[in-house]
Amino acid sequence: MAWGIPQDKIEEVRGATDIVDLISGYLSLKRRGKNYFGLCPFHQEKTPSFAVNPEKGIYHCFGCGAGGNVFSFLMEHEKISFPEAVRLLAQRSHIELPPERKPDEGSKENDILFPVNEMAAQFFQQELKKHPRVQAYLEGRGYSGEIVETFRIGYSPPGWDNLLNFAAKQGIKTRLLLRLGLAVQKEGSDRVYDRFRERLMFPILNLSGRVAGFGGRNLAEGEDIPKYLNSPESSIYQKGSLLYGLYHNRDGIRREEMALIVEGYTDLLCLVQYGIGNAVATLGTALTERQALLLKRYTSRVGLVFDADSAGAEAALRGGEVLVTQGLGVFVVTLPQGEDPDSFLVSKGEKAFRKRIEKPPPLLDFMIQTHKARGGLNDVHQKSETIRSMLSWIGRVRDGVKRNLILKELSEKVGLAEDVLASAMGKMRTRISLPEGVRGSPEAGVVFPPQHSAERDLVKVLIREEGLRKFIFRYIKVRDFQNPLLKEIARWILKEVKAGRAFTPVQLMDGMPAQGVSRFIAALESDPSFPAVEGRKLARDYIIKIKTARIEEQIEDVRQAIREAEQQGQDVSPLNRQFDELETLKKKIVSGSLFRD
Repeated sequence: MAWGIPQDKIEEVRGATDIVDLISGYLSLKRRGKNYFGLCPFHQEKTPSFAVNPEKGIYHCFGCGAGGNVFSFLMEHEKISFPEAVRLLAQRSHIELPPERKPDEGSKENDILFPVNEMAAQFFQQELKKHPRVQAYLEGRGYSGEIVETFRIGYSPPGWDNLLNFAAKQGIKTRLLLRLGLAVQKEGSDRVYDRFRERLMFPILNLSGRVAGFGGRNLAEGEDIPKYLNSPESSIYQKGSLLYGLYHNRDGIRREEMALIVEGYTDLLCLVQYGIGNAVATLGTALTERQALLLKRYTSRVGLVFDADSAGAEAALRGGEVLVTQGLGVFVVTLPQGEDPDSFLVSKGEKAFRKRIEKPPPLLDFMIQTHKARGGLNDVHQKSETIRSMLSWIGRVRDGVKRNLILKELSEKVGLAEDVLASAMGKMRTRISLPEGVRGSPEAGVVFPPQHSAERDLVKVLIREEGLRKFIFRYIKVRDFQNPLLKEIARWILKEVKAGRAFTPVQLMDGMPAQGVSRFIAALESDPSFPAVEGRKLARDYIIKIKTARIEEQIEDVRQAIREAEQQGQDVSPLNRQFDELETLKKKIVSGSLFRD
């Protein structure tokens, strides 16, 4: 039993999980031959190089080298541990596993924190059921019981220690609540109290459906406190990397082939309530490149639906720039002055809203209209500054074709020659700091130094050729491997050989679920060029190279010892005999006479 989970259960979970179905929940995949391809979620790219092989149950990116199986995908994408990944997929497939241990000091940080947030979410949901006034408030906003249940809306009751006391009864330490921002310690005091009090609670889920953080809307009356209060950032909650509602609405985004971005939790819930299931909400901050890339996995078109006021227009301008530079097509859904998506849907209905999103203005048109309304195109100086501000973000558009098309469109709308705009933009781009990931290319896979190439290839034979494992370990020891990763893989394989257990490459990933191991094996399984014939001859050649390298290191050590002994006038005859023995052994190894079969 590993990690408290029986091996047969790990096998059952993996067998029940379709890797294409799992990864399709995170990015769009298209079939090409036997494999499925999509844009890699682990690095920025324009051409899909992320391959999923359903037959072998692995994925491999030919660009950055990311690779593994269903468990390692969740581990790398969600930054969770192997047991967590197994349990998530077991839950997904309705497979019962042994009970999970409670969070304690010995757990890894993410193993600890996600269960604590889950405990808090359940507490808030229970509290909502105890407070008819809050339920009536939700009903008054038009939220059905299904919406409340689906989005796990809860309530943090009045009082300073309700959650603290509940957590204590569950055996969860206060320091974990403090780390997640569920509790706050008063400055200069030992006093600790609940962060969220008398608030409607919106759990913020990551793409695995795990509670990463919370947003709380104030329901207290007559108090000068923030309307919304969010969890502080932690190792499992970075608001610039998450979008509220994406977990629930990603299928709707794919289906509609576009995403709508709104500003708040209630706006999003109102859209869902009215049957518009392709929206996400920002988390109280400006849109980030990470959020843009997140959306790009599911669609190429994004509509901004912000409040019809100056702040909403400014948010649309800033957010649109970020989205366009990441290659997304952006349009802006305009609402009547003073309206937000929630109020508009309630007063005008779904049909009127859908009519607004049928032919909305592209971002460039919206920008020009906004700048014109602000007087930004009234005179030469203002017009120049406005055009320069637009060129600054157009110059950051990564797709060259799109960049030139936008430039051509801008030329037509502002009445300036395209070559003049291109020249001005070119001068600006030399001073612009390009977005992260544009320069250079990520190193593919796990890179081994040249002196470890024989070790690498021998481990590949150990992985692929079950019938050669005993032969190889007859002539080579784990200590002969110098590369730490390869040494650990060899040690694991030897343990399985001694126990008489066969294994597949994918099972090795389970046994050693470190990122480096998964990448190494996925790259091997995706490489049809690695020889699958004359395995014994290959193994002999690699063993000779490895053992020769070790012998040459010893010879060099003895040679150095002889030089030092001669300088000090010491007897070097024992060292000379040792040197000769090593040279003889080296010749024996190189000639192949070491092998008895």
